Amino acid sequence: MARPSDRPAGSFPPPAAPASHERISFGHAGRIVHDRYELVEPIGTGGMGSVWLARDRVLDCHVAIKIHRGPPARAVVGAFQQEALRATRVRDPAVPRTLDFGLLPEGVPFIAMELVSGRSLGDLMELGPVAPERAVQLMLPIAAALGRAHRSGFVHCDVKPGNILLAEEDGALHPKLIDFGIACAVGCERTEVIGTPAYMSPEHALGRPCDARSDVWSFCVVLAELLLGRALFRGEGDAEVLERVLAADFCHLPHGVDDAELRAIVERGLARDPGWRWASFDELGDALAGWLHERGEIADARGCVLASRWGSVPRSEAPGPSRPIHAWRWIGVLFAAGLVFIALLALVWP
Repeated sequence: MARPSDRPAGSFPPPAAPASHERISFGHAGRIVHDRYELVEPIGTGGMGSVWLARDRVLDCHVAIKIHRGPPARAVVGAFQQEALRATRVRDPAVPRTLDFGLLPEGVPFIAMELVSGRSLGDLMELGPVAPERAVQLMLPIAAALGRAHRSGFVHCDVKPGNILLAEEDGALHPKLIDFGIACAVGCERTEVIGTPAYMSPEHALGRPCDARSDVWSFCVVLAELLLGRALFRGEGDAEVLERVLAADFCHLPHGVDDAELRAIVERGLARDPGWRWASFDELGDALAGWLHERGEIADARGCVLASRWGSVPRSEAPGPSRPIHAWRWIGVLFAAGLVFIALLALVWP
């Protein structure tokens, strides 16, 4: 297939649309997007888009550019725009900032985003189980971000290790939740089931309306996998994985999570019936933060003090603004100092 650079400028792909399983790439190194962003190299590929490292020629910095891989269509443009709007609406440190949205000359949409340098949570999981305290510290910022997304009126629908990046900043790992591409309004019903089978809640897999509790399920699958060091649902293909998801009824997690209290928190999030799960990430985050605090930790992976975000942790742990010392207090201090000086003077004066 010809590269976009081999076609006349501004031309569209050939009229014959490709089969649904084919994808067209509109990015190549050196291409200038929107008269501003110079594509450098591809850094990721998803079901609908390719992500490129790019240089912002105006601000002289690097950004990430996501470009749709496929023929231009009004529905695709709308979906990309909605993805950009949702990520912007969350406004959370654990969600990369959306910088720009637009169309290539071919009519294909792109999103410019904050570049996150680091590996994914999936890469970390390949090294084996993560210590329970560390796993909870890494996931708490994601819980806070998902809570904000739900309060903004939408469900992420694709929480998985590959969509959680670990930005390396000041020697620490800062979790970042990415890819709001298949997010939907709370309670929406889809015409087709889309997502990642191993992390779909049962109601999502069945095409039923999803709310915050669907993301709670996915989040707890990821947390369980961090603790266990392996996938929770495995199969020969997507169909077999979905069968195992739909058959799941976690009275007990597999062996590997020894802390009974943490096991109970995760197992509640994996209840087959959404009514038995944590109702929100405020509830789930409070439970995890309280568990972490009881083990002597006072902050999450970002360094955010637990008491400043989660109600289960005593507020005395949170640093607050220093209280102003009023003028009359200073006068009192000076007066007392004066009396001490006079007393000492009387003792040494002949």
